[in-house]
Amino acid sequence: MLPNPKHLKELATPCYLYDRELLDRTLWEIGKRRDENQYVHYALKANNNPQLLAVIQKHGLGADCVSGGEIRQALDAGFAPEGIFFAGVGKADWEIELALEAGIGCFKVESIPELEVIGTA
Repeated sequence: MLPNPKHLKELATPCYLYDRELLDRTLWEIGKRRDENQYVHYALKANNNPQLLAVIQKHGLGADCVSGGEIRQALDAGFAPEGIFFAGVGKADWEIELALEAGIGCFKVESIPELEVIGTA
């Protein structure tokens, strides 16, 4: 049930409404059309609402993360570590260590120094 629009005007902050049925249908279609050699990852930077992330991971998508905080959010939402792709630019050592300890599936390496940290962590 949607909230009464009159009450929305009283809020001092934005209010976001999501269509769960549409999200489920869209994610189901994505799953139906991919094969076992294709991987689809959701970019947490687009929307990191924990309830939406839980729905997305239940449909079998991976997580595209650009920070250690997003990796934590993905793990908290139930994404499998091997389905997490870490593509952040300028990764801090602690973020790399977090990702390695979690056993994420893939790093997008941006520099030789970053690769060295990954190799020695």
